[in-house]
Amino acid sequence: ELQTQRLALVQMNCEGCEYEVIPQLAAAGLLGRIEFFIIALHLIVDDEEADVLCQQDSGTCHPEATIRGSHRYCNSLRRILERTHRRIWGVPFAAEWWELLPRHEHPDW
Repeated sequence: ELQTQRLALVQMNCEGCEYEVIPQLAAAGLLGRIEFFIIALHLIVDDEEADVLCQQDSGTCHPEATIRGSHRYCNSLRRILERTHRRIWGVPFAAEWWELLPRHEHPDW
């Protein structure tokens, strides 16, 4: 169990693991304890998508891979973070800075 009540900043650059870590933090009820996130975002496809959409020998992917990766971000990470935080700066699929919403704006409080 996490004994820390608040974290001022979590900076994350984990080459795609943000799609696993952030949902797990949300499920554990920990996002509301983090004041700021700085997240390096990565456009990823899962293994099954990569088998169909990407050429393993050249590392190139069909444009559909970009669309699927964008949907994964919009329908997963962004929606989860918007429940507790507001994006205050960002460059798509580069980096974003998120700030914890004030308690009165947080829908779960």
